Amino acid sequence: MKKFIAIGLALLVLLTVCVCITWKERTPALSMANGKDASSPTETPAPTQEPTPTPTPEDHISPIMEKRLSELTGNHQWGVYTFSDGRTYKNGSQSVPSASVVKLFIMEYIFHRIHNVGDLSPSDTIGGRTVETLVFDMVAKSDNEATNLAINKFGMDTLNQFFVSKGYTGTRLERKMLDYDAMAAGKENYTSVDDVMAFLKKMYENKDQTLYADMLYIMKHQVRTWKIPEKLPEEVVVANKTGELDTVENDVGIVFSEHGDYIVIFLSSKINDKNGTIEAIANTSRDLYDYLAS
Repeated sequence: MKKFIAIGLALLVLLTVCVCITWKERTPALSMANGKDASSPTETPAPTQEPTPTPTPEDHISPIMEKRLSELTGNHQWGVYTFSDGRTYKNGSQSVPSASVVKLFIMEYIFHRIHNVGDLSPSDTIGGRTVETLVFDMVAKSDNEATNLAINKFGMDTLNQFFVSKGYTGTRLERKMLDYDAMAAGKENYTSVDDVMAFLKKMYENKDQTLYADMLYIMKHQVRTWKIPEKLPEEVVVANKTGELDTVENDVGIVFSEHGDYIVIFLSSKINDKNGTIEAIANTSRDLYDYLAS
C-alpha cells in the first residue's frame, strides 16, 4: 500500500512540474494577446507614411503673359509651350476668330496632298500660280487672293473635314478671305489655342521630315514681323503667322532661342485698340523671351 502511495505522490509531483513549465512558456504569448508583453517594453506601431507629392514647378509664365494684355479690353487668349521641359501654359482655348492664322491649316492640307497622298505636285498650277508659289504667298506674305484660290480649288467642306481628321476641333472655315457679304451674314473663320499649339508642336517635332520642314521654311520667311518678332534680338529666328481684322490681332509662332525653343500664341478678338494690342503683344513677347533667357 505504501508503495502505491509513493508512486501516486511521485506522479502528482511530476504533473505539477509539467503544469508550471507549460504555464511559464505560455505567459508571454497570453500577455501579448492582451496588449502587454511581460518580457519587453510596450512598442508603439510606426505611423503610416504618406507618399511625398512631387512638387509642381512654380508658374512664372502666366503672370508675364497676363500683365500687359489684362490692361486691354477684349478677349485675349494666349498659350506658351517650352520644348526644354515639355510644359504648356495657357489661359483658355475657346474657338475665336482666326483671321489669317487659318492659312496655316490650309497649308498643312496642301502639303499633305503633296507628300502623303501624292496626287499634287509643287509645280502644278492653281489660278496661274504654281502650288509652291501659292502656298508661300498665302503664308509668308498672307496673300488673301492666294488663299481664296486654294479654297476654290479644294473646297471648304474638304478642308474642314481635313481639320477635324487631324484633331483641330476648334478650327473651321465658314467664308473666304475678306468676303464682306459673308461677314455681314455672321460667318467667320475660327481657330483655338489648342489647335494652333498642336499644329506648331507637330511641325517642330517632325521638322526633319520634308512635309514639316517645308512648312517651317515658309513660316521662317514671314514678312509680317511687327508682333512676336518685333522686339526680339535681331539674331533670333522666328517662324510665325499673323492674322488681322478690324477687331482682331493674332500672332502665333515658334521662337528659336539659344536659351531654348518655345511656342507662343496670341489670339486677341473683340478689341477696340489695335495699336495698343499690337504693342502689348510685341512687349509681352520680349518679356517672355527675357524671362526664359534668365
